[in-house]
Amino acid sequence: GGLLAVGASLVLGIPCFRLRGTYFTLATIAFAEVLRILVVYFKEFTGGSIGIVLKFNPGFWNFMFKNREPFAYIALGFMALTYYLSLWVENSRLGYYLTALKENEDGARALGINTYRCKLTALMISAFLTALIGSFFAQYLTFIEPESEFSLGLSIALTLPVMIGGIGTALGPVIGAFIITPLQELLRIYISGEHQGLQHILYGIVLVVVVICIPQGVYRWATERLFRKKAA
Repeated sequence: GGLLAVGASLVLGIPCFRLRGTYFTLATIAFAEVLRILVVYFKEFTGGSIGIVLKFNPGFWNFMFKNREPFAYIALGFMALTYYLSLWVENSRLGYYLTALKENEDGARALGINTYRCKLTALMISAFLTALIGSFFAQYLTFIEPESEFSLGLSIALTLPVMIGGIGTALGPVIGAFIITPLQELLRIYISGEHQGLQHILYGIVLVVVVICIPQGVYRWATERLFRKKAA
């Protein structure tokens, strides 16, 4: 699954990294929608819009267990793996290049940085990790279907912790997840049944507030305030 995701990231990244900003975002959303349509169309292999029920076959390598406790430990292991890999990338040459790209892509290119290769490498790493965790989540649910797995709502839900915690940091997304996950669960329990679209409106409000009030993210905002207090 991870290698397939890396291949898909190459198919997406090679043409789409010629775009920037909003246009790149729209291209990735369109790519997900194309995948959803293909999954629905080739129903002989994918189950179509009905989806696929995975056969329950307990075992560690299948990520299937008779109780839920092992899932929690495996999820923590994935979180630790992702965090330390992100930390390694952040402090590597690739991380410095990506920081330069975020600040000024044209300036980074003028300094001799291969911006295209840096972005493609980052996309492949992200795709590999996302595929591993997505496979684990599918085994946890034992059911997958295109309407939820390729939805815009899922893309937003995955992006929110990063935006809230802080883009470009290893710890920021972890903090963002601890903030947004309880909110998502509360919305799912009390709102999603009666008002299907309201949770997306609330997600948008939270994101707008964060972008306006603390655009650097909660992690960097808290770190800056801590350093100011120590300096004072």
